[in-house]
Amino acid sequence: MDRAAALHVLDAATTSGRLDRARVVGALDALAAAERGDEVVDTVLRFGTAMLDGAFDDRRHADVLESCVRLLSGAEERRALPFYRAATRLEMPTPRGDLAANLRGLALAAMHAMEPRESRFVAVRLLGGERAPSGEPARTALAVLGAAGDDTTLMLACRTVLADDIPLQMAALQEMSAEVPPEAFWDVAAPLLGDRFADAVLAITDLIVEGRRAELLPGLAATLPQVSDPDLWRAVLLSLLGSRLDGVEAVFAAGVDRAHARALPGIEEALMLARLERQDALLARLSERARRGG
Repeated sequence: MDRAAALHVLDAATTSGRLDRARVVGALDALAAAERGDEVVDTVLRFGTAMLDGAFDDRRHADVLESCVRLLSGAEERRALPFYRAATRLEMPTPRGDLAANLRGLALAAMHAMEPRESRFVAVRLLGGERAPSGEPARTALAVLGAAGDDTTLMLACRTVLADDIPLQMAALQEMSAEVPPEAFWDVAAPLLGDRFADAVLAITDLIVEGRRAELLPGLAATLPQVSDPDLWRAVLLSLLGSRLDGVEAVFAAGVDRAHARALPGIEEALMLARLERQDALLARLSERARRGG
């Protein structure tokens, strides 16, 4: 379908109130690949607004509206802001979940480029709604709050609406700035460290290493002994070794002295590869623990 034909399909649907879904999807795909211009933006915006307003016998298709948002958000189009705002409020609950959850996240991201302050308030609202398996729209809401440096709201979300969602708690921790005190960070992060949450353990380790967050290492040393998986211990310790951050040796010492006996082989393997000031002493203590049976 060429550009002119695609524009005609959308205009005809908007004018008549009759929706041929297959033709509309094809038209949007064609316009996404075509040269952008005011006529394309105006036509897609009219069509998308009409669908949100229920012009097609109150039939709304989340995937079609997502295509509209993606197409419009290719550039900052302030005339699309009312459409984005309305899309962040659309809910389509079904037994399979809310079909508009991903749409709300896309619309929030499109808004944020032009209205970062307003988007923060929309983000707070979207944190509490129903989510798609991807975590949307909450995942985008966390990114918006992180971009604004809104650490307090991120922390509050972890303690309330995200309390039962470990992947989104991790996403919130990753969005927090270095201004968050270590004690507050570990209030959220400590319960995530355990054998059941290997991905969270590795993600927290990456956060510390990539962010050069040496101030978080004492908290890691205090909480990592909750982990008993030797492979997980080895992965964490080897990652820390590569960071060369001050305080890594204290994490090794915590493993040697307080980790579950099951974890000791993984700690020993990492310690053998380390170049630490107290490496020999730590190896001796580890051997003594092994000799005593852990």
